[in-house]
Amino acid sequence: MPINLLRRLAEGPLPTTVTQPGEVLQLRMLQAAGYVYAKIPFPRAEGWHWRQGPATVYQVTALGYKALRWFGPPHSDAPEKDREG
Repeated sequence: MPINLLRRLAEGPLPTTVTQPGEVLQLRMLQAAGYVYAKIPFPRAEGWHWRQGPATVYQVTALGYKALRWFGPPHSDAPEKDREG
């Protein structure tokens, strides 16, 4: 999910490189929304396949940080423990 990638980028050192094709696609969405500044190369054809080169993220924008505040902290997938009253 792009917001998880945005959260990871905001918490880590920048600039950083994104190499996984699925994450590069998510990064394109984040860049289109104005949440990050990044250099994302166009995919290139190699025979019948497309190859996506690595992208470099330089900055999470103020709008990106605002989006993180809007979406809130990450939710745990673990079930909540029963609370005794």
